[in-house]
Amino acid sequence: MITPELVARINELSRKKRSEGLSEAETKEQASLRRIYLDSIRAQMKQMLDSIEIVEEPAGYDAPSAELEMSHRILDFQKEMCRPFIDSEHIH
Repeated sequence: MITPELVARINELSRKKRSEGLSEAETKEQASLRRIYLDSIRAQMKQMLDSIEIVEEPAGYDAPSAELEMSHRILDFQKEMCRPFIDSEHIH
């Protein structure tokens, strides 16, 4: 779960890393906190995508091809959200 304290600690460690560097324990803590943050974001996105339900077909809707294309887009997005986060330096 993402809390303000979690984000504040991630940001604090990021600032310290840029200014004076981190100890080995702090580096491990930073990686752990980032993993918690990313896992929470992915879980939220997965829950949101899993709850999508098409309730009404729009005008000009070609059911088989449009539905298939949307399914592929959702699946591609879900795969992207579940892949390991390679460059964790983007979270500050």
